[in-house]
Amino acid sequence: MNKRNIKVDTLRGLACILLVAFHVIGSDASNGLRVDTGWYREINDTFAYIRMPLFTFISGVVYAYRPFNGDFGRFLSGKFKRVLVPMLTLGTLFAIVQSATPGTNGGDFNWKLLHIIPVAHFWFVEAIFIIFAIVSVLEYLRLLSKPVTFFLVFLAAAAVFLSHVTISYFSLQGVAYLMPYFLTGLAVQRFGILSKIPPLMGGAMALAVVLYLVSIMLGYFELEGRLSLQALICGMVFCVGALTLGAENTALARIGYFSFTIYLLHVFFTSAVRILMHKLGIYNLDLVFLLALFAGVFGPIIAELVLDGTNVTRQYLLGKRKVEQQQLWFSSRFLSKS
Repeated sequence: MNKRNIKVDTLRGLACILLVAFHVIGSDASNGLRVDTGWYREINDTFAYIRMPLFTFISGVVYAYRPFNGDFGRFLSGKFKRVLVPMLTLGTLFAIVQSATPGTNGGDFNWKLLHIIPVAHFWFVEAIFIIFAIVSVLEYLRLLSKPVTFFLVFLAAAAVFLSHVTISYFSLQGVAYLMPYFLTGLAVQRFGILSKIPPLMGGAMALAVVLYLVSIMLGYFELEGRLSLQALICGMVFCVGALTLGAENTALARIGYFSFTIYLLHVFFTSAVRILMHKLGIYNLDLVFLLALFAGVFGPIIAELVLDGTNVTRQYLLGKRKVEQQQLWFSSRFLSKS
């Protein structure tokens, strides 16, 4: 943790909690806790303005630490192993489990087009890989190295965002949705924008967006779609403001350290808790929400610690690099040669 950016990991932790809470409640009344009215539904719908934008914005910031270096093969191969391999393994496992388990929401998959049409929340993983590929080409053409050309690329991305792309294949719809937020994160880091905004102003920016979202929930403003100019501005202002504020929280940062695994695995745990509690006759909405949220955040963390035990599970389920056997708690104990 000492070598990591605690401010970024704090935001990652916040993004993880927002994401897990979203899937516990459900995108609509047909999944999750299946609520269509009340505070849970209103908060879930309204905070779509900052949930995935924050995840993607952070991806852009982190990418800027180690950007494309001109070697397409090495760059895309690394991203494929890190991002797409666990998507293919865990996404396929998720589809099988959801289809075979009574009490789950969904499970109606087109098996011939599995992953061509993204599986559930794995759409983000597929979209972010394509974004990396697009950005590598833009970097090669030096369109992201100077503010003027960068701004023109951003305007093009924003125009695509606002055009309401509906192509679901290979998560192209997701690419169009996420690209402006990724570029915003990249710009913030690359052009030193944070140094130009006082932390107090950053906090005011983030707070203003939160208050605006609350006012939407209270009915003072109308909620537009997540592909609206309103949504784009809110997402960008909140993300930039929150990072500029520079808040550091050890607990959130520790959660943020495991953000990718939490994204990949949280639904396995949230669904298991919800189904189990309903089987036990426990339908208290607040209790189910809290326990499922806890399981969705900390279950994947425990799972990563376990899966870190062998290179096979590290590489194919977590997307991590192969390491020496003595660094693996399971392999070093039980598979080492005598």
